Amino acid sequence: MTDSPRQETTLQEPQGERLESERLERAEILRKYSGLVNDVDFDQVELGLKEANIFSILGIQRREIRHSNFLAWMFDPNGSHGIGNAFLRRFLRDISLESPKQGQPSLDIADTSPKTAEIRREWRNIDILVILDKHVICIENKVDSSDHENQLSKYKNVVQSQFRKSAVFVYLTPDGRPPNDKGQHQHYTNYSYDKIVAHAERLLLLHERTLPSNIKTYIKDYTLNIRRNLMQQDHLNELAQKLYANHKEALDFIFANRPDVVSQVRDYFSAKVRNEGFVEGSRSRAFVRFTTQELNSLLLRQGNGSGGWQMREQFLFEFEFSDRSNNQLIALLKTGVHPSGNQEIRRILIEITGSPPVDIPSSSRFSVRTKHTFTVLSDITGGIDDNLMNNFFETEWPRILDIVNDVSQSILDRSEEIKSIYGSSPPG
Repeated sequence: MTDSPRQETTLQEPQGERLESERLERAEILRKYSGLVNDVDFDQVELGLKEANIFSILGIQRREIRHSNFLAWMFDPNGSHGIGNAFLRRFLRDISLESPKQGQPSLDIADTSPKTAEIRREWRNIDILVILDKHVICIENKVDSSDHENQLSKYKNVVQSQFRKSAVFVYLTPDGRPPNDKGQHQHYTNYSYDKIVAHAERLLLLHERTLPSNIKTYIKDYTLNIRRNLMQQDHLNELAQKLYANHKEALDFIFANRPDVVSQVRDYFSAKVRNEGFVEGSRSRAFVRFTTQELNSLLLRQGNGSGGWQMREQFLFEFEFSDRSNNQLIALLKTGVHPSGNQEIRRILIEITGSPPVDIPSSSRFSVRTKHTFTVLSDITGGIDDNLMNNFFETEWPRILDIVNDVSQSILDRSEEIKSIYGSSPPG
């Protein structure tokens, strides 16, 4: 009689210790988080990131093609920026001071102040081509990527074969690094975004009184974007490094638990399912499971809770999310039949959903049928927002509803048979 109370106490003490440990851990996390958000540097970073910047608004901070578009505009002496050939002239002067590369004579002083220049974008896949009277300047722009096999030699051969001018080849990167293709080191002049920013900021200072306000804003936004996102030289970068040094544990914890794109998309789909009046099913990180109100009333929950279906459903629709190697994120709309539960009901559900035939009575496998694959994001590197998801649902949700309604109605058409099975046999 005396052993029983002691045994109960022994069993309860570890649980109490665990709960106390979790409480202390939560308190410590909250303390570190409080220290982070109450740091004045945190406020400055937060305010700085909220400042309007056209490149951030459009989500193109690191988009190589957008940087090339902007540079081509700045290089054009007749561009709407109103600074004539000033930017191009400074760029050409830098190139003229470089040691001549094999096969390309350096520019002389007379060639660095062109009155006119033809600027081409993506001509024969070359990022920027500047055509002068005596020279043609081929610029390969790399923001995050690097040159791939034979890319630079191909551009060099194309330019030299198509123009009867002296050709100069430039490899532009955030840090002025040389190309991956070592065979092209002798042909390409390395150039950095540091010089691009320096020239743009200098021109802003010189033309402060004459430039239109919108042009000044464009160039300021561009230089800030380069310093902050490509070169990490903005004052916010310094504050961020200081914050990380002072609050490393809190920031590491937050970063480790940040939502990824799959989780964000899942949350959008989960909210959509609920808002459409469906019944959300057993939850999972990579799935959104649901059923209709009618099927939820018809099909009893007789599963055994395995396979992540902890709510014991026997049938569910589900979206499975997957990010592919080409940076696409897709959603597969499936029907799933649980291996446990009433096997006669399971047989009917498999027949209706068109799943591959299986040995139903002895099978321990889910019966899953993919009904359709949807491309949710064509490029996950651009991030996700409400507009993207609203556009997706506006376009694709009618097709999703058609699939769900067709399958649901096919099951409801056999509702009397299903009810009779439930009434005549115990749960399986």
